[in-house]
Amino acid sequence: MWKKTKSKILLRHSRLKVLEDDVVLPDGTSTKYLKFAKTHDSVTVICQREDQKFLLLSEYSYPPNKWLLEFPGGSIKLKEKPKFAANRELMEEGKYYAKKLKFIGKYYINNRRSSAQMYVYHARELEYKSLPKDHEEAFKYKWYKTNQIDEMIRENQITNCHILASWSLFKNKLQNPSN
Repeated sequence: MWKKTKSKILLRHSRLKVLEDDVVLPDGTSTKYLKFAKTHDSVTVICQREDQKFLLLSEYSYPPNKWLLEFPGGSIKLKEKPKFAANRELMEEGKYYAKKLKFIGKYYINNRRSSAQMYVYHARELEYKSLPKDHEEAFKYKWYKTNQIDEMIRENQITNCHILASWSLFKNKLQNPSN
């Protein structure tokens, strides 16, 4: 195991804190390691209608300057339960409330730099219900069949790591007949 001997803040921003830790490695050598201070875990919601289509959002992403496909989701607020956050984010970003919300799994968002995790939920039995979205967010909405999503992944049209990881969990846990 690594042993932290010292930590200092390199950058503090309302959305991000970057730390530099002095650590001793298992072989006894010392090194400096950059990491993000843990902020909040996040949720992503795979929203499915009765006709078996799935909601994908096309959201403008500033760093790559592109519209990227994703599932609704976002940060879990302090002391908020992941399941509650999933429905809140679904109402903010997808304009739906899920009467049935099933936890599928979780994964580390960026394990080399943070301990934050993404909780993945499957939403069904939807009713139209919205909450205000964040002012920085802009979305386009479209419903897709399973085979359309799979095809977009094969054709490299879906490039957001969170939709790829979440869809993999969904396909393996809920659509695999051996589970």
